Amino acid sequence: LQKTSDTVGKGVIQWPKFDESEIPNLYVYAFGYDADTYCRQEISKNGAAASDDTVYCYDTRKSEGIKGIFRYGLYDSSTGARHNLTTGGFPVTTIVSSVKRFGFADYWGVHFPASVISTFANGTTLTRDMGPGVAGEDYTLSIGGNKLKKITMSHVSLDSLDSLTMNSYFDANSNLGISSSGEVQFNYDKTNDRFSITHARNYNTSPPTDAKLDDAINFTRAAWLSEYPNNGMGGYIKGFGSVYISTEAITTPSSTTTNEAVFLETEVNVLPADYPTTLYCVQNCFSAATISA
Repeated sequence: LQKTSDTVGKGVIQWPKFDESEIPNLYVYAFGYDADTYCRQEISKNGAAASDDTVYCYDTRKSEGIKGIFRYGLYDSSTGARHNLTTGGFPVTTIVSSVKRFGFADYWGVHFPASVISTFANGTTLTRDMGPGVAGEDYTLSIGGNKLKKITMSHVSLDSLDSLTMNSYFDANSNLGISSSGEVQFNYDKTNDRFSITHARNYNTSPPTDAKLDDAINFTRAAWLSEYPNNGMGGYIKGFGSVYISTEAITTPSSTTTNEAVFLETEVNVLPADYPTTLYCVQNCFSAATISA
């Protein structure tokens, strides 16, 4: 490592890497960095020529970083203060063949060894372990063998999606300025009446990331309709759901009429307490006869 200042340096590193065999390959890389950028290049592989001598550079500025959420919390919307939930998971016990068995219960379910789980039935008693010398609290087990999701289809205007980031896949189209096919992030800019592709999926990172384009790719509604008069745009908006922007919605961006609007599909889990009395099967339905067969 040669460090020329507090923020600038360069060096060479050698390290073994297991690719697709049990014997590691020996790689040599050269790297360099400054206050804003880190670059690396493969110099050799197993003492021979590099398998990939492309120079890869990464922007290290915090302002250009991608933030990932690894833990969620509950906060007061007015003060920002953290609200700590009073009850999380807790240890539980049950009796199987006169033997006390120990497990754990939380939001995701009840956790015991498989041999214990196999003995459970609706109504099995589980006792919360409160610690030595303290009487436990009994719970009655209710087994849910399925999960019900509620899917709601609504119709919104394209204008209402102004500036919201959508994830999608676009084919290359030189007339629209899209140089290569791939997964992208884009939005509809109501003020300028255009679509803007701002990020492209980068598969050279682990995990893949959405890299910001140096220059956004912009094209108007009219340009899209000229290229794809019969094709709309599908996508996904985090926090909202799946969307399909039909050609009619692109033509009339302010409309919320069913045949002229954007289709927005949202999906939520339904709690057992909120299950409807009757459920109707509409697709891939089964019966006692088909199950027995």
